[in-house]
Amino acid sequence: MISTTHGPFAAPQTSDTEVAVDTEPGFLYQLWSGNLGLARTYWVYLVVGGGLVELAMYGLWQAIFYYELLPYVDEVPVLFRGFVALAESMPVFVPWAYNLFVCVGLWRAAGKYQGPWIWKAWASLVALVQLVSGPIILVTQTWIIISALLG
Repeated sequence: MISTTHGPFAAPQTSDTEVAVDTEPGFLYQLWSGNLGLARTYWVYLVVGGGLVELAMYGLWQAIFYYELLPYVDEVPVLFRGFVALAESMPVFVPWAYNLFVCVGLWRAAGKYQGPWIWKAWASLVALVQLVSGPIILVTQTWIIISALLG
């Protein structure tokens, strides 16, 4: 028999005290929504954060090829060569995904910005260029990697 006083099936207990529930949106939601401010989104998350992500992925890229962390394609069965290509394209995909996420927040922050129009225009232009060029760079670099792997 299931207990209705203890455990996961217990009926909610009513009391005079209310439990405080955190209803404030999280950090990622705030960034995505453009609620962190234009300057902070641009400088901290796009310029500095994007640079750190790029640097980390460049280090990973160098480690993959310098230390030969992935097997040669000829040593991998044909069925699994796509996984090798995917692993080698991760250093390209991760910065793109990060920049896409931050640029959406930057675009939205620019829409909410109340200061001089030049900063709003500049941030919108940067976000637009990133959002348009990002997929082109991603597809091009991934195509180069896959072409090199499959020869």
